[in-house]
Amino acid sequence: MSLSIKKIKNSLKNSATFLSHGFSALMETLRDELGINETHARKQIEGLFDAYSLASYLPDEVYDAQEDIYSYKESSHIMFECSTLIGASEETVTILSSLLTDILPPESCLHALFWASPKIGPMIDEMERQRNQGSEVLNALAHRRAEFYRKGVYRSLTKESHFILRDFRLFLCISIPRKSIDDDRLVLGTLREDIQNNLKSINIACQELTVEQVISLKREWLFPTDGLYEDQTQYNPNTEIRHQISDIEAKMRVKAHQIDIEREDSTQVIKCLSVRQFPKTPMQWQMGDLFGKMFNTSLQIGCPFLFSFVVRIKDKDKVMAALDAKYADEGQNAKQPFIAKWVKNFNKKYAEIEELRERLNSEDSLVDSYYNVLLYTTPQNARRDARRAKDIFKSSHFDLRTPSGLQLQTLLASMPFTPAEGMFDDYKSFGRLRSLTSFNTVNLLPIQGEWKGSGRFAQIYPQRRGQFTPIYFFDNVVRNYNVVIIAPPGKGKSFLMNDYIQSLLSQGGFVYIIDVGGSYAKVCDLLDGQMIDFTHENPISLNMFSTIDAHAKDDTAFKDVHNQLIQLVGMMARPSGNISDEERSYIEIAIEMMWLKYKNTTTITLIAEYLELNEDPISKNLGRLLHSYTKDGRYGRYFEPPCSLDFSKNLVLLELGGLDKNKELQKIVSKLLMYQVGNAMYYKPKDIPKSCLMDEAYEHLADDGKNGNANFANEGYRRAPKYGGNFITIAHGMDDYENNPTAKMCYDNAFFKIFLGASKSTIDVLKKSNQLDPYGERLIRSLKITNEYSEFVMICEENITVHRLIVEPFSRIVNSTRGTEVEALKRLRSQGIPKHEAFSQVAQEVYGYE
Repeated sequence: MSLSIKKIKNSLKNSATFLSHGFSALMETLRDELGINETHARKQIEGLFDAYSLASYLPDEVYDAQEDIYSYKESSHIMFECSTLIGASEETVTILSSLLTDILPPESCLHALFWASPKIGPMIDEMERQRNQGSEVLNALAHRRAEFYRKGVYRSLTKESHFILRDFRLFLCISIPRKSIDDDRLVLGTLREDIQNNLKSINIACQELTVEQVISLKREWLFPTDGLYEDQTQYNPNTEIRHQISDIEAKMRVKAHQIDIEREDSTQVIKCLSVRQFPKTPMQWQMGDLFGKMFNTSLQIGCPFLFSFVVRIKDKDKVMAALDAKYADEGQNAKQPFIAKWVKNFNKKYAEIEELRERLNSEDSLVDSYYNVLLYTTPQNARRDARRAKDIFKSSHFDLRTPSGLQLQTLLASMPFTPAEGMFDDYKSFGRLRSLTSFNTVNLLPIQGEWKGSGRFAQIYPQRRGQFTPIYFFDNVVRNYNVVIIAPPGKGKSFLMNDYIQSLLSQGGFVYIIDVGGSYAKVCDLLDGQMIDFTHENPISLNMFSTIDAHAKDDTAFKDVHNQLIQLVGMMARPSGNISDEERSYIEIAIEMMWLKYKNTTTITLIAEYLELNEDPISKNLGRLLHSYTKDGRYGRYFEPPCSLDFSKNLVLLELGGLDKNKELQKIVSKLLMYQVGNAMYYKPKDIPKSCLMDEAYEHLADDGKNGNANFANEGYRRAPKYGGNFITIAHGMDDYENNPTAKMCYDNAFFKIFLGASKSTIDVLKKSNQLDPYGERLIRSLKITNEYSEFVMICEENITVHRLIVEPFSRIVNSTRGTEVEALKRLRSQGIPKHEAFSQVAQEVYGYE
């Protein structure tokens, strides 16, 4: 009986195929005979859209504001925006699988939409607004940077690869078959809570979308523009939503292989693609490769796009019943030697049915699905962008095709809510659905993205695949703003730090640089900073007590630096060893007594005299050991008068190269400068960013493994964030930190760790301390530096990300240390050409534009 039914079904299927081909041939003949060409057919379709708006084909009706649901003709829906994943573990996949197996009811739809949004205008505007509080030069640089980024949304910012800026966004829609409004409200309310709790457990945050946002999104996806801003929509409850989505200024021309959206001054193209075949064993953590290969910059989708993956939950009991019947039927056939021998792959198919039954008998389930990719491009680039998207998907074992003649169907089926309003059945009629297990479905979900960054948009470092990413060190919940930078020679350290300095100053912030070698003299001169050069011929007093706020309530300012004062005096007394507990106690008493009596006029001379007056030999010896730093000692001029450092300017460069011949004094001075910078931060408003840069940090922090300087540096790292400041230490490699206890403390206490490259020894240290896995090692080894940009890896808590410092040519010249560019600037300046114009001319010469 079952064989007879099967024969009838096959016969009907073949007949339908024959009729379909015959009808197509008949229509082609009639078209030829009657002279109806493709142009005529296109005009017919255009006439249809002239007479009937696209709104007629949209299911969107009314919005239930009370329960935040969309109740349409066939189904009721909810929609929210979610954060994306960055990688995925087996546990993540298991938790997500429960969405399909335990939470969503049969016949419901889950629709995931991953959008590479070009609407980053507000972010760029915010960056420019944040950076307009500096000098005229800095404001001009901020404006140039903003204009450069605006051009990079639809046009590549680099010549070597297609690199555009965007914001990756993820949306989820849930649809259930329509019943009564009360039932739908109850079911969707429960689903909303269960789904959000499920996603929260894997660190995916969900946010409700307003009806205005939903309308704006659907309008942008159906009628794309080349702007950087989303349409501002006002929802009208008296008009069906479908009519509020339509754009009366846009004309839709549906073609066989694309859809043109024509406006008076431009034409946009929507290129609709569909996945015909999925990889056999997909892995969720690999799905990020679909929007751009991390290690192959030539494989990037060079236009805005929308991934649309829809699944409909099947009733597991019905599926199992049908599968059992098929299994029994095939089992009977398996007993027929003739069938098993001559029917191609029969045994393989039988084994697959058996395996599927076993999986469904466990915790797996079956769903129907389809996966579309929409490219938002231009007529000139449509073919190129489609080819690139297909290549990217093919490299991940997907078969992505252009559905000829089905562009409108594919577009509509990719929109929120439409699958459950008839488009799923439409796809089924056209044979465009694919059955998947829930395990494979979860591994295919387009929910991978890139880190969205930290804090405000004052500092922008896009990621390798284009995510527009702010990294603002002073906005994190743990209130640790400190940074370490590993930068081997020639990897773009100067460029990165100069850009950071400009960023901070353009926000009205303060930057203090402790350097040896004069590498920051150029930027200090350019930005009208103050350079303080420490030499024996130009003594500058660093008196530790004159900068403490003696009028602070309950003497809190003194108490805050109390430990550092003890440690500094201890270092002066024993520069090549550690002070004992008894010595520390005597120093502490001497400091407290002298502060109590003399306040800001306290000096090392007074402390030494107090110690020498004590009868205890330990105290007397300490007083004598401090002689070099008293008024009669060889270093007295650096410590006796009131502190002469002037921190009134926003940029202060403290150059220690003049003390190279006296390393003992240089080490003490570098630590005193850390202390004085902390005091300077104390007097500045807390909401203004303040940063202390220590380049070649191992030189400043070296203690030969003998001194207890790590505690001193730790106090500095603790104080700075309290005043809205941070310390940034820069070294060539991890050896500079690992071989120095003080520098190691700075590394361990930094929240942000940045690598512009790494030697083998640095990578070995990171791997040995479990800070770097094989993927992270590959990221660091893949870092590039070109004429147009440099890259760095940042490790922040559990995140490891790759960022690009990519700026306009004007800033490249401003921050450049290349000999040819520096010489060109000197030549122009010697001719009397103003600084700003000289930068413009060199930028034009080197890059062809400013």
